[in-house]
Formats: sequence, structure tokens, C-alpha cells
Amino acid sequence: MISIFALSMIAVGLAAPVAMSHTKEIVAIAFTLSSFFATSAALLMLVMLVIGFSTMLTHGIPPPGGRLPGGITRRATGGEE
Repeated sequence: MISIFALSMIAVGLAAPVAMSHTKEIVAIAFTLSSFFATSAALLMLVMLVIGFSTMLTHGIPPPGGRLPGGITRRATGGEE
């Protein structure tokens, strides 16, 4: 999920020259790169959403304090056995 956020922030950072630059070449390059990173973030988010729902439908959602897939017990402190 952090990679989706990072790609989104890169897209936002590259969108600034599009709004503030008066040079057409800079605007074109920044717009192209910003669009690429925004599209990459959106596609990666869609893939992760599909994988997440597929995993939930396959394995279910464990109750609090229940067993996770693989026999790992969840603790209140967040540690693993």
C-alpha cells in the first residue's frame, strides 16, 4: 500500500510544473510523467483491491484473537508466535 501512496505523491509532485510553468516543453514532459505515475498508482490500487477481496473471500476474516491463515495466533500486543 505504501507503493501506491508513493506513486500518487510522485504524480502530485510532477503536476506542479504543469500548473506553474510557462514553458510548453516542461509542461508536456511533466504532464506525461504525472499521468504515467497517476495511472500506475490507480492500476496498482485496482490490482491490490481485487487481490484483497479474493483473499477475504477465500480465507475469510478471522475474529479478533482468532487464528490467522498458517496457524499464526494474533496477540493483543501485535507479536507472532
